Amino acid sequence: MLSGLSIFAAQVFTTGDGLALDVFEVRGAFEEEVTADRWQRFGSLINEAMQGMLDLRERVHSLQAHYRAARGDFPVTVHIDQDASDFYTVVEVSAPDRLGLLYDLASTLSEHDVDVHVAKVATYGPRVVDVFYVRDSAGQKVNDPARAAELERALVGAASEH
Repeated sequence: MLSGLSIFAAQVFTTGDGLALDVFEVRGAFEEEVTADRWQRFGSLINEAMQGMLDLRERVHSLQAHYRAARGDFPVTVHIDQDASDFYTVVEVSAPDRLGLLYDLASTLSEHDVDVHVAKVATYGPRVVDVFYVRDSAGQKVNDPARAAELERALVGAASEH
């Protein structure tokens, strides 16, 4: 949203050697056609962020203050599944869509030392369902029940903010 684009779907993959590939389906947040100028601004923002020249947290939270809160008629749910994959803990977050939600979820996962290896992000009108295949910093599933419960609470909090 920083450059007037909204993410409607995304797929994220991490290769065995640590290379991340992120594919986003975006649309103009305010108009149907995304102009060349908007794409250029988006590219500049991505470059600044990748080079550490842009404080994304401050920028996202600043923008959130200027937009309406998410619709409250969809509950925030987080489900952590240890059985869906042999290699990953699967985390599913369902929440009302809002500006910066994906950023807040990804930041929360990172703050809890959880690496995202695959993500599938989808927007359904005013709500999202985001699924993350994650491992801890040691490359293992998040099997410790206390740690998984803390991650769940943190993600509910992150999705409920703003």
